[in-house]
Amino acid sequence: NLIVNYAFKLNDMEKTRELAEHIYYEETEGSQGAALAVIDAQAEIDALPDPMISLWEMEEYGYTWNEMLPLTQGRASDFLAMTCLYTCSMRTALKQPCMTGSRSQGMGESSA
Repeated sequence: NLIVNYAFKLNDMEKTRELAEHIYYEETEGSQGAALAVIDAQAEIDALPDPMISLWEMEEYGYTWNEMLPLTQGRASDFLAMTCLYTCSMRTALKQPCMTGSRSQGMGESSA
């Protein structure tokens, strides 16, 4: 199940094959390496920012830039809101106006 999930989420068949071979080798040798490999693989899956979408799905939608991580629309909106809140907090700390209000206002204008 982990191998299938790893292949689906990370969309890297070479790494998936290497993981499967490594786990198999470690299990046949009777060492603890298999358990550590499973933990590491699960950590890679868990490190993705949105558990609801995989790299495979993102690439199917046409996003193929290696620096892009998969996000659903809802999760992307959450990250955007956090970024805007952080940016506005930093601007406030630096005594610069925040860009708030409607999109019809000019950039840099605050809604007062």
